[in-house]
Amino acid sequence: MNLLAHALIAGANPDHVIGSVMGDFVHGVLPTSLPPAVLDGVRLHRAVDSYTDSHPIIVNLRTQFQPPFRRFSGMLVDVWFDHLLSRDFTRWDARPLDAYCDQLHALFDTHAERLPADMWRFIRFMREYGLPAGYRERPAIGEVYQRMARRFSRPTPLAQAMPVMESLDQPLEDAFNAFFPELTAFAADWLARQSKSAAPAEARETSANR
Repeated sequence: MNLLAHALIAGANPDHVIGSVMGDFVHGVLPTSLPPAVLDGVRLHRAVDSYTDSHPIIVNLRTQFQPPFRRFSGMLVDVWFDHLLSRDFTRWDARPLDAYCDQLHALFDTHAERLPADMWRFIRFMREYGLPAGYRERPAIGEVYQRMARRFSRPTPLAQAMPVMESLDQPLEDAFNAFFPELTAFAADWLARQSKSAAPAEARETSANR
């Protein structure tokens, strides 16, 4: 899971950030109990995933994985990109990584009652292992791949992925450095368009309530 990237590209609105991170834990029809801005964050997460999966840089990168790893290359790349983002975090954001992650965990606590139970389990796991800040260290990424492998009922090569990822170190870094600015711009544009489309509806509602 590339939680750090989903949080960062969601911008400054805390509800968008919560929704964007929540996107991995909310499936199917969106729950109407969530605030509109949180729902927008979930929608952003889904739009970002679709954009990423179809982007030429990512499509080309995944072809560099050989079987049996190619089948799992999307998951492997997602996690590795969070490693690259956390390792060079101040290149992409003015805040230090540890300070940003502290803010993120504080935001989780603020929205505790809204978060799905499986998301809370993952948050507790992250706190136990010092994540997502710990993603900057390669051994932590290897442990993530091993835990991912245990989630499957059938054997997968995920636990043996680290040598493959390290052999693709430069292509992965080149792809991330080219792709992440485009992803950030896509997310900002998506949120701006969402805000513009919501404004007329809010104006009509305000007028009807007068």
